[in-house]
Amino acid sequence: MVLISVDGGTKSWIDYLIAQDELPNLERLRNEGVEMELRITSHVTKTDPGLAAIETGYGAKTTGVTRNTFGAGSEKLSVPDGLTITERIKSLYGSSWKTGLFFPWSQGETNVTDTMDATYWNQKEETDVWFSPEVLAWSQSNETLRKNSLSSDGLLRANFTATMVSKFIERYAHENFYIRTHWTEPDYTGHAHSDHTVEGRIGEQYRNALKDCDAALGIVISTLEKFGVYEDTLILFTSDHGFWGAHGGEGYPLENHNVSVVPFFSNYAGMGNDLGWGLQVDIAPTILASVGIDVASLEPSYSETSGAMSLWLASPETRDTDPPLIGEVAYSESVAGGQIFNVTVNLSDESGIEEAVLLYEVEGFGKLAQVTMDPSTPEHWSGGINVHAALENRVYHWYLAAIDSSPQRNGAFYPSPTETLQFTPVQGDTEPSPQTDYYVFIYLALGAAVLIGSVVLLRRRAFSLQREQSD
Repeated sequence: MVLISVDGGTKSWIDYLIAQDELPNLERLRNEGVEMELRITSHVTKTDPGLAAIETGYGAKTTGVTRNTFGAGSEKLSVPDGLTITERIKSLYGSSWKTGLFFPWSQGETNVTDTMDATYWNQKEETDVWFSPEVLAWSQSNETLRKNSLSSDGLLRANFTATMVSKFIERYAHENFYIRTHWTEPDYTGHAHSDHTVEGRIGEQYRNALKDCDAALGIVISTLEKFGVYEDTLILFTSDHGFWGAHGGEGYPLENHNVSVVPFFSNYAGMGNDLGWGLQVDIAPTILASVGIDVASLEPSYSETSGAMSLWLASPETRDTDPPLIGEVAYSESVAGGQIFNVTVNLSDESGIEEAVLLYEVEGFGKLAQVTMDPSTPEHWSGGINVHAALENRVYHWYLAAIDSSPQRNGAFYPSPTETLQFTPVQGDTEPSPQTDYYVFIYLALGAAVLIGSVVLLRRRAFSLQREQSD
């Protein structure tokens, strides 16, 4: 069993490059097995929550991995003990299965450099071969090593990590094994260069990063073939999140589908289902069921938490297919700025609403803030709240979204099919909700601070020059 994920791999760009015959190894998996989309519904589209969901089958509420945290000394968030695929396999089969983790950044218990990440820390005892930079006493804080790590054969490159995977396969080829590896090039190049040009074409650096990952997949496949075990090995290939300029938004269907829908490939056609799609949290129960583990007996229960299931079991009978299609999230109301409004909200959902938020975007600024609503009952939210469209000569677009508390929807934001919003201008000096323009004032304050700081620095520089001339 080999589970490969790439960081920031966008499904639409991968499909495009396959059509251009530039990703031959992924094309092979698709032709031999299956390709489908996986929707992210259990967390924001960030790396650590995505990795935790892939590795456990649970959303961020269960894993506690709700965000990325970077920076020297910052506390890292780890998947709770006992929930990973590796730990589940070892718990049942012990030494009769060999496990390996191959990562291009340090898996430290706490984040003492800007590359350590404790997401997988609690499975270390159950991992027979643990390969990540701390094993090599490597630190990204060392500038020379950092530069070398990004070279054509450096540590952060997929081909280097895949070569380490191949050594594991060589050692354990004729035993049962589970390999977990993650390759980072697409995300690194996406942030450094963007994944697309201003004309909307794929960025050349991002294109090369995806081709690097495909070549690394080729290393794994060729090693499996060399030792005669390719036909007996289940390969799964996916991504932690997509990438369109950046990432970090809410999950499907509220977010751009290039970010919140990720690719999935397998060399086994039996992974397919009648829906043609699955959820990111389905990966873990798919692997566990494939190695003979009774998924229904696991705790916490998938059916009561994330709604995850083996991919081949997903169907209109077993999975809620009601969430609206991508692109159907429409603005409910547009109002002119410079006014205070009372907004009346009516929102209902039979499965229960955990949270409702009133979101707004300002033309020319993007989404700035949200107002959290209070419920009347778990199934029905209604009432009024004052909001302040503070900026004059701007149009505010408002829409309502809810977090559905049913397991099938994994606590994701969904626009309600029965939502209504009504805006009534408020006369007089009525105080608006302070939440509505909190971020507006932050943006304005930051702008003012930058301007003042620039003026101060320029005046200091002028004074210094004047003093040098007088001396």
